[in-house]
Amino acid sequence: MERDLKRLEEFQLPAHAPTGDDSGSSGWSRDGPEGVMQLDYYSSSFAIQTSQLIYTVLAPEDKVRGDKYKERAQSFLLDFVHYFDEDGAGITFGRSMIYRFAIIATFSAMALANVEPPKGIEWGHVKGFVLRHLRWWTNQPNIFKGDGTLTVGYAGDNMNMTENYNSPGEPTCRAKTDR
Repeated sequence: MERDLKRLEEFQLPAHAPTGDDSGSSGWSRDGPEGVMQLDYYSSSFAIQTSQLIYTVLAPEDKVRGDKYKERAQSFLLDFVHYFDEDGAGITFGRSMIYRFAIIATFSAMALANVEPPKGIEWGHVKGFVLRHLRWWTNQPNIFKGDGTLTVGYAGDNMNMTENYNSPGEPTCRAKTDR
């Protein structure tokens, strides 16, 4: 476990300078091949951030590491709230977009880990981001197949959006719909 947690630290990117105000931000991470500095939803908003926040719940005795993870999530949110439009759609960028709803996982994991949003963002804002994003997806008519399972793609079935590790079971959601 310690080896894996140290490896996770290697994915962290340095904080960036303030842009537009004095806040700056940290908490961004990346994964992938050494020397590749790609940013995407997978490594930043739902895999690493969410895993770190879940760790704080499962290992409360590791307070030093847990506090660091919580601070990263708060700082990350300062940038991340700008990745959504007023209707809840997230910016379409990077790999792993086929996971669709997962980009809002950090918001929910913050609630799970009882991490207060950063200054200027209230819990009502967080709830609003989550609900608007889910509503946006429910209004996308081509994300479900006839059997109610999610398509592989983004706003519809599109295998060009996949990578070699994706499969038809990847979206992992069995939904009932009358569309």
